[in-house]
Formats: sequence, C-alpha cells, structure tokens
Amino acid sequence: MVTASSSGLLYPPGWRAWSLAAFALATLGLGASVLVIFGSDGDASHVRWPLVVAPVVLTLAPLLFRRRGVRLGAAVLLGFWCVLAVFSIGALLLPALAAALMAAGRDQ
Repeated sequence: MVTASSSGLLYPPGWRAWSLAAFALATLGLGASVLVIFGSDGDASHVRWPLVVAPVVLTLAPLLFRRRGVRLGAAVLLGFWCVLAVFSIGALLLPALAAALMAAGRDQ
C-alpha cells in the first residue's frame, strides 16, 4: 500500500493507516471470536467478555492517544494477549497484531 505525495514521490503508509488497519482487523477478529463462542456447544455465559473485547480497546488506544509509546505498548500487550489465547481465539487476532507492530515501527 503506497500513496503519492504532492511532489510525486511514493511513500509507504504512516502509523495512522496501520493503526486503523489494526483496529479494523481486531474488530473483524472480535466478530469471528463471537461466532466461534456462540457456534460452539459451550455455555456463553461463562465467557469473560472484557477479555474478549480487550484487543479492540488495545488497538483503539493508538488512534485516540497519538504517541509512539502508546502504539508500542498496545502492540506489546496485544502480542501477549495473542500468545496467551493462541489455543482459543488468539490466532484470529494475529493479523491485527501484525498491523499494530507495523504502526509501532512508524515515526510519521
């Protein structure tokens, strides 16, 4: 994904685009997680919903607080969350983690 500047030079997307992509992918991951939870035979009343929604909140934080430290912290916490939940719904959020890491690495 490359955009053109006013001088005609091409440059890669900045941290806002990657943060927005991470938020969108986390929202899609949440939707897939809800489908997995309700599609299984388990009881959905025992689900800890704040933990299911946490990745969306983590990826929203860099869009609200435009600091590189917030982007880095959100990416690290999302990474921990994906590792801890990898055997259930954590794998659904790996694309959001990749986008969050790209956002954390951008200075623009």
